[in-house]
Amino acid sequence: MSDNHILRPIDKEFYVERGGSCCSNSVDSTFSFETEIDHSDKVIEKLSHLCFSESLSDVTLSISGTKLPAHKMVLASRSDYFKSLFNSGMKETVSSEVVLHENNIQALKICLKYLYTGKIDFHSMSIDMAIDIFIISNKYAFEDLEELCTKYFKLNIEEKNICSLLMVCLAYDLKEVENLVLRYIDKHGNDILNLPEFLDIPGHCVENIISRNSFLADEENIFITIQKWLSVSKERESFKECLTKHIRLPLLSIECLFGPIRDSKLFDANDILDAIKEKYEKSYTNLNHRCFVKKEYDVMLNRYQIISGDNPSKLTLLPSYSHKMECENKATGHVIGNDSEGVVIEFSNKYLINNITFRLLDFDQRYFSYHIEISIDGKDWVRLIDYDKYNCRGVQNLFFKERPVKLVRVRGTSSSILNLFQILTFHALYTCNPRKVDSITNIVIPERSIATTKENALVIEGVSRTRNALLNGNYDDYDWDNGYTCHQLGSGSITISFPQPYLVSTMRLLLWDRDDRYYSYYIESSVNGKTWKRIVDKTNEECRSWQNLEFESEIISYVRIVGTHNSANEVFHCVHFECPSNLKVKSIETETMEDSVSLLEEKNDISNL
Repeated sequence: MSDNHILRPIDKEFYVERGGSCCSNSVDSTFSFETEIDHSDKVIEKLSHLCFSESLSDVTLSISGTKLPAHKMVLASRSDYFKSLFNSGMKETVSSEVVLHENNIQALKICLKYLYTGKIDFHSMSIDMAIDIFIISNKYAFEDLEELCTKYFKLNIEEKNICSLLMVCLAYDLKEVENLVLRYIDKHGNDILNLPEFLDIPGHCVENIISRNSFLADEENIFITIQKWLSVSKERESFKECLTKHIRLPLLSIECLFGPIRDSKLFDANDILDAIKEKYEKSYTNLNHRCFVKKEYDVMLNRYQIISGDNPSKLTLLPSYSHKMECENKATGHVIGNDSEGVVIEFSNKYLINNITFRLLDFDQRYFSYHIEISIDGKDWVRLIDYDKYNCRGVQNLFFKERPVKLVRVRGTSSSILNLFQILTFHALYTCNPRKVDSITNIVIPERSIATTKENALVIEGVSRTRNALLNGNYDDYDWDNGYTCHQLGSGSITISFPQPYLVSTMRLLLWDRDDRYYSYYIESSVNGKTWKRIVDKTNEECRSWQNLEFESEIISYVRIVGTHNSANEVFHCVHFECPSNLKVKSIETETMEDSVSLLEEKNDISNL
């Protein structure tokens, strides 16, 4: 190639000197040039002109007699379905016509227009059209359009389209949309049952709805709707058993059981009698009620009201009180007495919960006793927690088997200072990580030591140079002067207080061991700080260093460690205390880590073969 054909840099001065058209502008602005060009919008615009155009068309889509010109290259580049179809070696590979079996031609046209232009207008589109577009997109692998339809569904969940959306969700396994749809159905149960469209949905959809614990509808309304649904056609009789089993007969009135239920012939007589028996044997609150289920959600964040108790408007969720007087003024409570209703909290609806946490007034060393009752209707109350015999302080973290609750009553039965029971905060939720509890008392059975500052344990008797040395988890840094808690032999003890009762059967403690001395001691437990029970007796043993202790399960609110002998001097020294022992937890964690290492080594060995 000659030099005359070589592209050279533009000589800007050359054009200026010769009076080029750019002389009127500055040189820099005239010759500015973007090195990265994006004309994709122009390409798309030109491509969009090919939509439904016979220009360069090499395939015709035939739908119920309607023929739409198309282009194999466009279809194949936008859809894996058509890409496979045109490269399958079947007749469509060479044929100029492809037959599509679709009922909604308009929906198909919208899909094709999107393939060519990348544009679609959902603004004025009906939900039925969007569903048809989704079905076509799913069938022909228009993945981007399918995702857009899914997002549109999420934003357009309404009563008028709820049945259609549920059916498409179940048919195409749209879990995220399905969860949103079912949450809407749960919340508006009675309204959904009264929709004419409800009678048109298939049996498996009906069962999916009424089987849910969270479906909030009157049980009688559920029965009436199922009766109507079954009567639509004889073919639906096959669903009779799978649907009627989800109707909770004990929740119905006696009049309804002996009237419409018996007359419907949908239930066996024994089922009706069993329901009546359950109604009489169980309290109304203990029946299997339907309720909202919101996991890890504090139901107090919704509307609630304090219908009994002093200062009802003062109960808070996130307190920031630091001054004692301010704290007392902001507390909700009641005067302790037999005729007191206690503090009664009503939730905005029935909720499934398994955890209640509240904070007792705790800016001094005061203790309370109390019990908690729950109700569905405010008439029938069931005792859930009974801490009438236990000293409690600070934050109360209570767990129990999940159950529907509408109202909670917290009733104080004693106080160590004034004849007042006072609460600062209150939370209720369904947690996915509940603590283990005793099946009868609902007292927590801790798996890790609760003798820590994090769990609000306190050393209320004993001498230490460092506050909380016994409970801070540090059992390595101790010497002759620091890092331990002690008491004089023959006088006093080391006493730990817990904020609420726990059920434990192990303890572990570290006796001071910087020389070869030995100790003797015993341990007592109490639930009220007055009556004590000896649970460990080491008075006749020579004990050194770590003490791993096991005993019969005991309810504790206090632990008292009493030294009886020290071979070196007249003081009993304890470095660290665990209740229950963390030894089992650590061994499990070690085994898990060893298993993980072994599994990794096995994988490496296999990969090296």
